[in-house]
Amino acid sequence: MEVTFAKMIKQVPVRIAELIVKLISVKGVILGLTIWLTLSGLFDPWVTFGVFLVVIFGREALKIVQQLK
Repeated sequence: MEVTFAKMIKQVPVRIAELIVKLISVKGVILGLTIWLTLSGLFDPWVTFGVFLVVIFGREALKIVQQLK
C-alpha cells in the first residue's frame, strides 16, 4: 500500500497526540516523581536506581536489585 504525502501530513496531529500520551504514561509519571523525590532529598540515589531498573526492565530487575542488597 502506497502512502501519499497528503496522507502522511494528515497523520501528523494523531502521531503527536500519541507521543504525548506515551510521554505521560504511568512509567513517565513514576520516573518523574522518583526524580523529584530524589532531588527533594527524600529518596537515596540507590532507591532511585532501583526504581529506574524496575520501571525500565520490569520484574527481571527485581532479581538484580535483590542481588545488590
